Parts: sequence; C-alpha cells; structure tokens
Amino acid sequence: MTLRIKERFGLGGSVRVVDSVPGWRARRSRNFSLSVERADALLRNRPPSFEEGLGEVKEVSPGLSFEVEELGIPGVLLVRPRRFRDRRGYFAELYRSSELARLGIPAPVQLNASFSVRGVVRGLHYQLPPREQGKLVLVPRGRILDVAMDVRRGSPTFGQYISAELGEENGDMLWIPPGFAHGFQALEDSLVVYMVTHNEYAPERERCVSYRHVKWPLEVAAASDKDGRCPELARAEAFGRSAEAC
Repeated sequence: MTLRIKERFGLGGSVRVVDSVPGWRARRSRNFSLSVERADALLRNRPPSFEEGLGEVKEVSPGLSFEVEELGIPGVLLVRPRRFRDRRGYFAELYRSSELARLGIPAPVQLNASFSVRGVVRGLHYQLPPREQGKLVLVPRGRILDVAMDVRRGSPTFGQYISAELGEENGDMLWIPPGFAHGFQALEDSLVVYMVTHNEYAPERERCVSYRHVKWPLEVAAASDKDGRCPELARAEAFGRSAEAC
C-alpha cells in the first residue's frame, strides 16, 4: 500500500513510504528540508514541527556540503551532496565527518561495494545489537531503487519501508540507521558503495527479511539463494524495544 509518492524536484526520482504489512494503518509521509539547527533538535529527540519545514529541499548554508531531506520515517535521511560545476564537470564532497555527525551519522568503520546488473535484488539485510550497523549508500555508476524497512518491534512504523532512487545523475545518498533492514534493486547496471557505521560485519549477528515484502519496479532478474531463504517479517528476529538504536 503506497502512502505517498513524491517527485523529487525535477531529478526524475521518487520517494515512497510503503506499509508492507497487511493491516497496518497508513501514515502520512512528511517531507521537508532539514537545517543544521533542526538536525541538532533531532539528536536531542525533539522532532521539529511539520509546519516549520514545508517546501522544497533547500541548500542549508553556502558553507555546507550537503542538502538533507528527512523522509517519512524518522531517522532515515536523503543526503544530497552539493555539486560545484564548471566547464570541466563538477566537484562534490561525499563525506565530511563534522557535518554528518551533526545529523547523527557517525564515521564509517567499513567501506563495501557491489556491482549488480539490471533487475538484480539484494536484501533485505541488517545486524542485531550489539553489532548493529548504519549505512550511508551512494551509487557512483548506474541507478537503483534503495529501500530501508523499519524492523524495530514496538516502533509505530514497524514493517513500513521507504524507497528512494539513487544514481550517478542525481548524486543522492540514503542514510539508513541501525534498526532498519536495507536492500535495493538495480534499475540499470549499477555500482553501489556502502559506508558502514557503528560496527563491522559480524555474520553471527546478521539477519534478513524477505525481499518479497517490497514492490519492486522491475521483474526480479536474480537474487542470491541466501536472500531467497530470508523469512517473512513476522518470523524474522527483529530489534526489540531495548535494541532500538536510532
């Protein structure tokens, strides 16, 4: 059940919030720009009001490297590096620890990359505490539909997911905090880079949810045998209330 589809201001992508569990009540997606001050408020668990942020995503400050949009599930952020263009092409900062730390995005502890041909699905993966992970995902080549699903039992958005189109053309990145399962579908042959935070890969704490929960835009061309065996959300080992890390 699609709760809202939002065109991303001429970039050709879309942001969707979807309730993937039958019977869950639909929740309105709230999309707004995020200033540094409001990011500080988020870190202090004081969510800003909806009215405060109505409107398109705007540059936060001439001195800052990113535009940030909070999506329909609190904690999941669309991060847009500013591109400085000239006749040679463009320059962009993809990571600056001081700015991203103010948004609650810690320094990465592991850097991963994958290449997927068109139609491939990967996911939905996460790690349980005490080895939980966050991921900042970017696509330097190609285009994907990236997905973050809330797997925190007791969360008002448990079982819902957000999807955002990431690609080399728009340059967007998606921040997926601990407590969310991550997966994507390659909309064309794509190189995907993951800046992994909090903890390194720990196979004994790795868990997954079936990718069949997600309505993918393309027919699934291929998925791993391991991902094909992932359980439905109702049977998955999810984050408990004490494990909510975001």
